[in-house]
Amino acid sequence: MKIYEGALEADGKRLSACLIRLENASIVLLDEKENIRLGTLAAAVPEYEGKHIATSVLLGERNAVGTRVIAERVSANIGGIALVSMNAEPIADAASLHPFMSLTMELVEKAAREKKKP
Repeated sequence: MKIYEGALEADGKRLSACLIRLENASIVLLDEKENIRLGTLAAAVPEYEGKHIATSVLLGERNAVGTRVIAERVSANIGGIALVSMNAEPIADAASLHPFMSLTMELVEKAAREKKKP
């Protein structure tokens, strides 16, 4: 198990993220504050033989669509199960989701680079 953390400033808020990389899955925790709290939780399983298997919101409803989108992207990138939690004020549009997506993908890419090292 490896843990990766990151943060960035967007729209006057400090967004925080934590990626926990397991052998067959990743858990991503996102928050618009420095201290990460559990929020809307979505699970995604990558495509298998060209078929979309499952994406579900397991907990909460605020930002459910954005949380699912990030879970699907993480799952597709890691090729495994992704659990994503997002604790944030309601996000109105895709542009507002972009900083969370960027921060998440930065951590996913960092984990992928470390995995490739001998």
